Amino acid sequence: MKIFFLPAVLVLVLFTDRAPAAPSGFDETQRFIFHSILEGLYEDGVSTEDVELILMRREHEEYFHFIYACPVCMASVWAFEAYLNRPAKLHSVKSGASTFGFGLEKELHDGLHSDDVKQRLTATNTLIGRWIDRRMDMLRLTREERAELAENLEAKRERGTGMLNTFRAQTRKKEGPGVAYYAPAYVDQDEWECAACSAAVGKPMDFGKKKAPKPATAPVPKSKGAGKPKPASEGRSQ
Repeated sequence: MKIFFLPAVLVLVLFTDRAPAAPSGFDETQRFIFHSILEGLYEDGVSTEDVELILMRREHEEYFHFIYACPVCMASVWAFEAYLNRPAKLHSVKSGASTFGFGLEKELHDGLHSDDVKQRLTATNTLIGRWIDRRMDMLRLTREERAELAENLEAKRERGTGMLNTFRAQTRKKEGPGVAYYAPAYVDQDEWECAACSAAVGKPMDFGKKKAPKPATAPVPKSKGAGKPKPASEGRSQ
């Protein structure tokens, strides 16, 4: 019996180890974006108040600063939501801290608290961009791996831009909720690019060259901060 029992166990173990995991529906690029942002939030010690402003959501609208169904925006939202739902304090930490860093620099903090949607989008773009850059550097990717990741991020950006243009078309044709529901910050702003998408490929927020109509507003409370942000680059090197 022993002669046959041991091989049977080994076969079962080997089969179990090699069996593919059930697909989760989340690809590696979206996971990279998610982990970049969540790690950045913890390392920078972003306040709950600041994240709540990034995730502003008014009644009968999707998240104000993001584009619904955009793969970059959705991965970003998941990370911000996860951070908001972190424990009130880290276990056994006497200070009662729930995060690691010391909060955002004054310019970024003030940008998020501005009544000007352009400043809020710029601050969001800067944060996501630097967190993605930081994780890329930390992973010590080879030139080939970095190029592949950059290509995948660009593909996500293009898909997100496509979703924004779809909602713009809905608005023009009056065939659906359109931009007002799915991308509130971009109402009447046909030249503006997706803040999160641009950040993912190392681009600063682009509001276009033409003079745009008065942007959508969503006033937020004023508060104080400290420091100076790192400016976004003109594009991520491969």
